[in-house]
Amino acid sequence: MDASSEAVSDEYRGQWDLYWTSRGAVIPRGFLPLLDEWQDIDARERRLSIESRTPILIDPHGRIDPRLAAFFRRSRFSRLAIGSRLA
Repeated sequence: MDASSEAVSDEYRGQWDLYWTSRGAVIPRGFLPLLDEWQDIDARERRLSIESRTPILIDPHGRIDPRLAAFFRRSRFSRLAIGSRLA
């Protein structure tokens, strides 16, 4: 690892990743065993009342804060205009 790679790594350390749920995503079979376990993601999200276009924040350690996830699922947040949700 050279000095520039190290600087880039330090720059991104501690940042959260933002993803958005969607419906009908094609999960490739046989690509990764872990992905094969998530073929029913649409049904899982529906059971948990997670609507399409719900944000998911993942912390730098790959975890999801259950309090943030619950906030994003609440009807009050989900009724906001898409621009407000994006902001």
